[in-house]
Amino acid sequence: MQREPGGSRLHKQAIPMDTLTATFEAIETFANDVRQKFSANFDGEPEDQLRAPFEALTAAIGAALGQTVTSIGETRLTNNMGRPDFGISIDRILCGHIELKAPGKGADTTVYSGHQRPSSATP
Repeated sequence: MQREPGGSRLHKQAIPMDTLTATFEAIETFANDVRQKFSANFDGEPEDQLRAPFEALTAAIGAALGQTVTSIGETRLTNNMGRPDFGISIDRILCGHIELKAPGKGADTTVYSGHQRPSSATP
């Protein structure tokens, strides 16, 4: 929602249908790619199976939005505070980090231990 200039009323900004379609297609491709990796007749590290589909997903959604999104693997945080799976840049500017977790692992960082435990997690 955006504020109208000079007023307090808010209105929704419509997302173009081609952007929505491209985004849904990217998500569907991600799901299919992950499903294909996990249906192989042999096992790999579960989290690692998400990496390539994730990179393709972020690039495709970025393209749908008219942005160049690049996922840079194993980027270090400042002051050696960790190394998330990806640094995310939009049009060559770092805008955030992503830590992938194996399916079923969950996002409750208080239960992680060892190298999976973020420095900000409390026991």
